[in-house]
Amino acid sequence: MNIAAYPLFKIMKSPKNFLLSQLLGYFVLTDAESFFPFCSYFIFVAAGYWIGDHYQRIANKDKLSNLILIIFVPIVTLYYIIRSHFDIPFLPEYFSDEHYSLYPGPDAVITCMANIIGLAFFHKIDILLKGKTPEFVTHAGKNLNQYYIISYLFISQMEAFMIAYKGDHYPKEMKMPTLYAIMLLILCRIMIDFNDKYIHFTISTLKNPMRNIVFSLIWIASIILVIYIYPKIEVYATFWNNYLRPLK
Repeated sequence: MNIAAYPLFKIMKSPKNFLLSQLLGYFVLTDAESFFPFCSYFIFVAAGYWIGDHYQRIANKDKLSNLILIIFVPIVTLYYIIRSHFDIPFLPEYFSDEHYSLYPGPDAVITCMANIIGLAFFHKIDILLKGKTPEFVTHAGKNLNQYYIISYLFISQMEAFMIAYKGDHYPKEMKMPTLYAIMLLILCRIMIDFNDKYIHFTISTLKNPMRNIVFSLIWIASIILVIYIYPKIEVYATFWNNYLRPLK
């Protein structure tokens, strides 16, 4: 699917109807802001399952890490140097929107290799720490989905509010991503710990009718938020701006 995604994008014309183009964009890249089409990005999900399945069966991970660092690091480094400095005819321009959305074959493979290097690197750090992984790292690993979901909720709504309030551009203070990332991690940790100690709330374990009530409240709150904020935003597709006009 990943190999076919780029030539398919070059050959196929996006539907003139924006909603149809956006729906198709969930699967292949169209001009309707389909940033993570299924055909382009499923390779990373498949690679993650495949690598994870094999990695946990390997007895000598230290030897494997040495081989990965010796073999993969030069290959990945050389590829990134060539890719970022020279045009390759059958691949989209590096750092372009097309590249970001399509991640064609060779780029996807190298990205997977870079992640495997990260796996080997952190294994080496774990050995240096004699298996005593810092508590926060352990906590983040065990609660990875919670960190992802909570942080994304904050980021998305913060972005929407700031664009609605400030216009199309972030204020200058947003050019401090590291500080904001640390603040976000701390906030997520506080919320997760508070829930685990006092509330013990997980939607997946709720039973009806409480499950239906919680989901209804989430949907109602989301609809209110969208109605209040999104009419003021011009940089995203909404029912209130002219993104939905037929494409010419």
